[in-house]
Amino acid sequence: MADGRLPAQCQRRAGGDSGLLAPQARQDAAGFAAPEYGPAIYSNLSTADRVCLDDYARGVNFFIAQHPDSLPAEFRLLFYRPRTWSGVDSVSIGLVMVQMLDTHWEVKLGRERITAKLNDSKLEGDLYPVGSWRDHPPTGLVVDWSQPRPMPPALTSDLRKTLALPLFTAMYIPK
Repeated sequence: MADGRLPAQCQRRAGGDSGLLAPQARQDAAGFAAPEYGPAIYSNLSTADRVCLDDYARGVNFFIAQHPDSLPAEFRLLFYRPRTWSGVDSVSIGLVMVQMLDTHWEVKLGRERITAKLNDSKLEGDLYPVGSWRDHPPTGLVVDWSQPRPMPPALTSDLRKTLALPLFTAMYIPK
């Protein structure tokens, strides 16, 4: 990754910083607390969710054990042997992915803090509008797309001639 966070998380997961990242990348990665939150989140999951994560981890470990020579090139180049994967590791990497993919989390967190202090839904609605006048269709016709739509009427032979459909298309349209 360009900012070095995911490799840093993988290194920290492996038991510490191996010194492979530039100092700035190590400093950036140290500011993110996914490995610290991972065990807490995992321990608060339901038993069924923990079983799913542990089953997934067992599959990862089984694959690594069965295919030690098929790991990506960086594992061989760096002489890196992955340690046993766990459900906590899956949660931690999931948290890293959330942070990397959600680029507006600071804005959302700030909005939530302001909303908690406001206690005024009207003012909140004025500050953070959910809709726009652009959300309304220009025709004024409101279509409920959550409901099934009726089938269009079958084409008549006159309508086929009007539309000038090619002969092979007309063969597939019911008469």
